[in-house]
Amino acid sequence: MQDLVSNTLSVEEVLNNVNFEGYQLIAGKGGLNNRCRHMIILETPEGIEWLQGGEFLLTSGFAFKDNPEAWKTVIVRAHKMEIAAIAIKEKRYLLKIPQEMIDQADKYNIPVILLPIDSIYTDKIASFYEALFYIKNEYLVQAKNMDERLLNLVFDKNKADEVVVGISGLTNVSIVIYDEAFFEISSCLVNETHKLVFESAEYKDLLNTKRKFGKCYRLGIDDNVYFVKYFLMPSDGVASYMCVASDMEISILQEKALQYGSMIFSLKEKKEERQSLKEIKLKRSLTELILNNANLGEDFYNSIEYDYSWNSKKGAIGLVITSEDIRKFSVNKDVQKMKQYIYRVINRIFEKIEYLITERKNSIIVFFGIDNIEDMDRLLKTIKLYLKKNYNKNIRITFGISRMYESIRDVLEMYNDCMITRMFDKKYEITYYDSLDTVKLVYPLKDDKQFVEYYKKTIDVLSDYDKKYGRELIKTLKYYFDYNMNMKDTADSLFIHVETLRYRLNKIEQLTGYTLDTSDGLLILQLTIKLHFIIGDNE
Repeated sequence: MQDLVSNTLSVEEVLNNVNFEGYQLIAGKGGLNNRCRHMIILETPEGIEWLQGGEFLLTSGFAFKDNPEAWKTVIVRAHKMEIAAIAIKEKRYLLKIPQEMIDQADKYNIPVILLPIDSIYTDKIASFYEALFYIKNEYLVQAKNMDERLLNLVFDKNKADEVVVGISGLTNVSIVIYDEAFFEISSCLVNETHKLVFESAEYKDLLNTKRKFGKCYRLGIDDNVYFVKYFLMPSDGVASYMCVASDMEISILQEKALQYGSMIFSLKEKKEERQSLKEIKLKRSLTELILNNANLGEDFYNSIEYDYSWNSKKGAIGLVITSEDIRKFSVNKDVQKMKQYIYRVINRIFEKIEYLITERKNSIIVFFGIDNIEDMDRLLKTIKLYLKKNYNKNIRITFGISRMYESIRDVLEMYNDCMITRMFDKKYEITYYDSLDTVKLVYPLKDDKQFVEYYKKTIDVLSDYDKKYGRELIKTLKYYFDYNMNMKDTADSLFIHVETLRYRLNKIEQLTGYTLDTSDGLLILQLTIKLHFIIGDNE
């Protein structure tokens, strides 16, 4: 698309800078920003339909002197051809401007200007193209300088935040860049009053009014008018929106620089994100090293505590985030996509918090220093805001919180707590280890060899049957207890008929020798299924 600023003048610029002494603007004031490519003389009835748009017309009205009614259609015809403005010699062939013409000019924002009867067209046309030539050359110089400075931002070893400062200085507008949850990523203000402008441009209003994207709109605050414009960021990185604020209407040259600048920021930010994700892989390796080695030594833990600043916190805690496909036929790619998104969210939220991290199947487990449980509540609230913006009705997200521990040396215990919370009380969105009384009774049994051997005889019967016949007896038993032995709720959660559920439960009783109608049978089967998930056979 051709850049209008480099090849045109606005109607207002024409009236102020071209030889237009003694003119009167009588209608169409809303079109003063219309862009004028050419200035031409119109003295033929069919002439309007020959035009291409963007013309500033000069006429004495000669073409319509024998047909006064034709004036009533001139504006409509001019609007269809996207004419910028019409200037008419006063009382030459048109003694009075028809009211219909004035009304139409106001409706379609086409300025109608009266010129003194002695106006000389050639002076105005020569002056127009002289001004246009000057504007075009000035624009080219500005554009060249802007392109050079933008190019420097690409190749300079600047961080994404520094790019925002550079773009703001180049365009003289304030900039705030937001992520997909509309949290601020980076900003630069050229005027402190613009902070209030950004606060007033509420994002929920923006999201409900899609037309505001890519369009500059006025925002009135305390009798002052500011200009705000939103851009969608051009990449799939963390940055999603760029909002700019200015005391003056944003020019096309500024807009071009902002668009290029947003691309540069996205490239830098994406590069930084990739680097951060590489660091996550290193953190995962370190976490696995801690979880799988009991004798790492005091010096190792002292070094980690120092590097991660955990010794400055009152305690440490573990958080597990699990993605579960709730459909009958799971689509694993949706779960994987959500898990990758959660990694990005963690990378964003924990940007200034040192942490350890690992994953198990569809769960991501994070360990970090903390002062009190209220900090965890605030953190969860922020995470949930992010996930709400990437909502997928087929994916259920649940959270598990470990107990608070003294230091990083307790990562293994935090890990065990997290693994247990994800197996219990799935009917709740957030599960705190301390709220699981059953766990405190069952968990120690995982280290009792005799009980584990006894448990395996029971679970193996069900597992072998599932593998042989492609059934889901273990899953069915787990859901049956999760939903407090409510037949309808369990059947609905498994997407099966109640009679199918009843058949499966009968099969479980036949295979294990325990009945669900007795307290002993219920106890053994409950302990078995809970221990099954605690030990991790489901992995």
